[in-house]
Amino acid sequence: MVRAVGGSSEIHAPIEKVWAILRDVDSYPSWNPFTVSVKTDFQMGSPVDMRVCLFGKTRKDGSRKTMRQVEYITSYVEGSRAGTSSCSRPCPPSARPSS
Repeated sequence: MVRAVGGSSEIHAPIEKVWAILRDVDSYPSWNPFTVSVKTDFQMGSPVDMRVCLFGKTRKDGSRKTMRQVEYITSYVEGSRAGTSSCSRPCPPSARPSS
């Protein structure tokens, strides 16, 4: 069984500024404390491959304990909206959150 989690947010800022931030995946760690790295090509169905550090967990040597998290792009209209789903593999249309 494939499960999907979805949600939405309205951001009160100029759309150009929001999209510039969303497209700059190398800067995610500077504003998202859970994100260590992000890789994606922003294409429909493509993975958003992330390295995350949840709950501030650390190893004995003090380094951050991270895990790989992969989500898939389920909707993407640059300048309008973007959506991902945290399916463990590419989500079939029936499991995708509605937009």
